[in-house]
Order: sequence, then C-alpha cells, then structure tokens
Amino acid sequence: MANNIDLKFNTIKIIGSIVFIFIFFPYITHIYSAIFPAVYDFDIKNITLILIFITTINIVSRQITSVSKDIIFFCPLILSVLLYLIIESQYEILKYAAYIYIYFFLVRDRFIEKYYFNLYANLIVFLTLILLFIFLYANLYITENEYLASIGNDVVFFSDQSPMTFAKHRSIVGNLLVFDMYDKTGIFNFPRFYGFSREPAFFALFLVPSLFISLYYGKKFNIAVLVLAILLNSSFTAFAALGIFLFFLYFTKRKFLSAGVLITLAVFILLNVLSKFDIKRVNDYIGLFFIGFDIFSEKFFNPTLENFLYFFKNISILTVFYLFLKKTELIDNKLIYGFVIATIILVIKSNEYLPPLLFFYFSFIELAMKDKENNKVA
Repeated sequence: MANNIDLKFNTIKIIGSIVFIFIFFPYITHIYSAIFPAVYDFDIKNITLILIFITTINIVSRQITSVSKDIIFFCPLILSVLLYLIIESQYEILKYAAYIYIYFFLVRDRFIEKYYFNLYANLIVFLTLILLFIFLYANLYITENEYLASIGNDVVFFSDQSPMTFAKHRSIVGNLLVFDMYDKTGIFNFPRFYGFSREPAFFALFLVPSLFISLYYGKKFNIAVLVLAILLNSSFTAFAALGIFLFFLYFTKRKFLSAGVLITLAVFILLNVLSKFDIKRVNDYIGLFFIGFDIFSEKFFNPTLENFLYFFKNISILTVFYLFLKKTELIDNKLIYGFVIATIILVIKSNEYLPPLLFFYFSFIELAMKDKENNKVA
C-alpha cells in the first residue's frame, strides 16, 4: 500500500515537472525571454489556450468547487477586462482573465510547493551557467565581422513575432545567448550579460527573484552563480532594487549607529557604481519617469471615457499589488520583502504590469505565507 502511494506521488511529481519545464516555464517567460516563447511562436494565446485546457482538466480531476477568497482583490481587474471588452472591443485584454483562471485553478493548486520553486531556481541557475560559458566564448572568440554578419539573420530570431525584431542590432549566439558586442555600459569594461533576454533588465527579472528564492532556501551554489550573473548583467534597475532592499534591511534593525555606518558605505558604493554607468543611460531612466508623469497628468485632467478606463485598469492592478504587499507585511520576513521589492521594481520596467511571470512570483508569497502558518502550528 505504501509503495503504491509513493509510486503515485512520484508519478504526479514527474508529470508536474514535465508540465512545469516544457509548458509552464515558456509561458511565464513571455515578454521577458527572446528564446523560450519560440515554442509557441511568441504568441501568448497559443500557450495560454493549452494551459487553460490543462487547468480545466485539473479542476475536473481534483473536483475543485471553490476558489480562494483572494479572488475578491482580482474582481476590479475582471470588471476592467469586461469594460474594455464591451466599450472598446479590446479582445486582447481577455488574456488577464485567462491569467487569473490559470493562477487560481492550476498554479495555486499544483505549484505552490517548495519543490517547484527549487526547480525554478535550479532551472534558472542551470541555464545561467550554460549562458555564462557561451558568454565567455562570445567575448573571447567572436570577431566583430562575425558578430556583424549574424545581425539581422531571420533564422537567428526564430520568428517574425520574436521580440528580437525590436533589437536587430543584437545577435543570438548558439540560439540561446542574446549578445550585444557594443553594449559596454555596465560596471565592467566588456559587453553586458543579456542572458536569454533582449534587455538586461528583463533577464534580471529572472536572476534577482531567483536569488531571493535561493537565499530563502539557503542554496549557496545557486547564490554564488546568481550574484556573478547579476554583476555581469549590470542592470541599473536590478542594482536599484537591491540597493533599496539593503536600505530597508538595515533600517529595520533599529541599530542607528550600525545603520548609519552601513548606509554611508552603501551610498559610497552606489555612487561608485553609478559613476561607472553611462550618464546618458542614467538620465534616460530619470527622463522616462517624467514622461510617465506627464502622460498620467494629461489623462487625469482630461476626463474622457477612454481615460476613465485607463485609470480604472491601473487602480485594479494596484488592488492586486495591495493584496500581496499586505501578505508580505504579515509574513514579516526580510527576504520576502526583498523578493517583492525587486520583483515589482523590475516588472515596472516593462509595459506589462501583470505578466504571467508575476502571477508565478505571487504564488511564492503564498508559499511563504503557508510556511509562516506551519511554523506557528509547530
């Protein structure tokens, strides 16, 4: 009897791992990876429909008849989707309803386990190690002529739907590493480590949260690899997120003398790091903030139906953020705070505020919440 239970458990884990690696992982890399979404031709509808089918099978097989009360915080977003659908006929926004469906009835039911987050962090580290070797090769052996010859090759970009069509001045080495020979705007005087993303900050959205997951579970090897990758990646947004976390970390200790020394050192290090960045790059980030503020102000003082929908959608997204920030406060774990701070700052860098990857990261907060509750019981 025990052997049958173990066999069933192992079978479920094997099937779950296959679904996670070959279907769910490409799904959550949507937008942020220039490689893995190629399996569904970079069209999120294709993979979403498959996951909706898997989710429905899960509901039937598990006889799920209820949903978490957290759905209340997603109701404004669902209403926003309906309003856009009815008033603006924007069918693309239905993807948010699909993301919510997959999140509540598949991700929360199957993937909120230590096993899957270790699997995710290990997968990122494994891919990062491969990418680091390719990165080393690219820096040592690829000549400028070879690099220039590879740019614009349609085969390299996998599909005309690939995000690399917006970055045709870059290449993909070995069909895995995005490489820009001329981008030396990081903290080292050689090309930055793009990983499998078309932008360094996009790859950092995998590296930095994986670092916090590895810190949470004490995976020393993973931590070493991820720290090296983050330094080579040199994402200003990632450094800013980690810097904010460090300030927060030491302020909460309430040891004012120690905090003062550490903050002084942190500011000194930050200034030195910033001095190594291209000033134009830093100014571009500041400029983007003011551009965003101008757009917000223009919409706010121009009360139209379109602008009402815009604000309602953004408020509904903030409602979702509020739910998980509130849970983070209840967990009261510095690493979880860091995970949330870094994730939100890095996600804001993209145009998609609620991508599939963020829903997956939300589930890590749920797992940390479960861990806290289990520790209380113990």
